[in-house]
Order: sequence, then structure tokens, then C-alpha cells
Amino acid sequence: MLELKNISKRFGDQVVLDNLSVTIEDQKTLAIVGPSGAGKTTLLRIIAGLTPADSGSFTYNGQPTTAAELRKQGVIGVVFQGFELFPNLSVLKNITLAPTLQGVSAAAAQKHARNLMDQLDLEAQANAYPYSCRVVRSSGSRSPGRWPWIRKFCFTTSRPRRWIPTCASRWQT
Repeated sequence: MLELKNISKRFGDQVVLDNLSVTIEDQKTLAIVGPSGAGKTTLLRIIAGLTPADSGSFTYNGQPTTAAELRKQGVIGVVFQGFELFPNLSVLKNITLAPTLQGVSAAAAQKHARNLMDQLDLEAQANAYPYSCRVVRSSGSRSPGRWPWIRKFCFTTSRPRRWIPTCASRWQT
């Protein structure tokens, strides 16, 4: 269980979050809704360790922790709304980047990535560069919807225990 207690954030004179406390239970989904400027994205960025809170604390399974530590341990993962692939890396390198940065061996990351790609008949694209390939399935059909799958692979290979989609309507679990 992840608990945030008294999280506050200001940008200049603008108070964005004011002593917000929330508990995210294991195996539960939390929807964060509100009008533009209400602090939804700021809260997600704080949880993901991308923006520091001005005050407040994190507790994970009863132990004090930080957002940075949760991210480092692979407890939290993030899928960005505008997530883009690195055009200078092959599809396979894009997919294996996150886990190798988290300390997973390159061989283990590649094995997992190739398994995922094989399940969706995308293995032929492993050495292609993102903007130069079109997915051609073994049936011969072409699929323009390759990027959501490749982006998801980039995320799922990091194997976080929690994940934060910044645009829930675009990503399904």
C-alpha cells in the first residue's frame, strides 16, 4: 500500500497541492479527476518522482520512503501521455532501455522483450528503427498501430508494481 501524507506543492504564489493525503491500496485503481489546473498532473509527477513535493511524506507498505526510491526499486512506473521512442535506438533497444537502467542485465531484458514481441508477432521489427518500420505480421497484413505496442513494451519491460498512466483513456491494463 502506498500512502502520501500532507503533500504540498507551490509554483511561486500559486498553491497547487495543499496538504493532500491519499492511500493507494494494492490491486486497486485510483482515478484522479478534476478541472484543468487542479493539480492532477503535478500529483502524478510527484508520485513518479519527477517533481519534488515542497512538503509531505511517502510510506510504502508501512515503511517511510521517497518517490525517487520507489521509482528506483521499480515500484512505480510511468507511461507518459506524449511518450515518444528514441529515434536513434532500434525498437529492441527502446524496449530494453528502462530495465537495463534499473539494473536488469541486457540479456535478461532482451529475452523478456523478445518474448513480448514474439507474442504479438512483432519480432521481425526488433532491429528496425522506430520511424523507418511498419509492422508486417506473418499473415502479411500491415498494422499502423505499432507505436502503442512498442511504447507499452518500453514500459512493461521495467516491470513496476504500480504504474501511472498520465492519460488513462489511451492505455489499458
